[in-house]
Amino acid sequence: MLKTNDINRNPEVIRTKVTLRSGETVRLRPLARTDSHALGDYFVGLSETTKAVYGPHPFDTATAKQLCAEIDTSSTLRMLGIVTNDQQEKKIVAYFIIVLGVDQVDSEHYDGYGMKLNPHTDCTLAPSVTDEYQNSGLGSLMMTHLKELLPNFGYRRMLLMRGVRAYNSRAVHFYRKFGFKNVGSFVTACTNYDMITDL
Repeated sequence: MLKTNDINRNPEVIRTKVTLRSGETVRLRPLARTDSHALGDYFVGLSETTKAVYGPHPFDTATAKQLCAEIDTSSTLRMLGIVTNDQQEKKIVAYFIIVLGVDQVDSEHYDGYGMKLNPHTDCTLAPSVTDEYQNSGLGSLMMTHLKELLPNFGYRRMLLMRGVRAYNSRAVHFYRKFGFKNVGSFVTACTNYDMITDL
């Protein structure tokens, strides 16, 4: 079985390439220390609509710089989707956070549903795709890669970080396509579904 620390020593173990319906190739790989500028551009370039349904941390260049300086794949895997334009410039078009474990808030939610989470075999997902690549098939390709990859590190289930907004029907449909089941709901500014899937 692979260990998450292996990613720091050899990122090749989780790198891959995928091809979109358009024929464009996207490289999938973990965040690197040299990605701070590109990640900052990604955060700043997200539309307000996308930011409104995705909020694990601030979307600014300072956060991008901090995340790249503090990479620790033993606790959090940050996967990127990267394209290269005609000028050979690399651009991040997707950013998926996988927390290798669960936090207290999500644990309390699931305890309330009578489901005990295991921080050693459960992981937590927060995915995002830049606006221009939404509906391109990229999110599905990244999700497929992660669902194949994570069991190699001993993870058996994946839950959504702080759930998904109930009114975001497109996201709910996407998660259901990958086997996520709604196990309960909670209310913040709106109703949210807690969803989890087997890996």
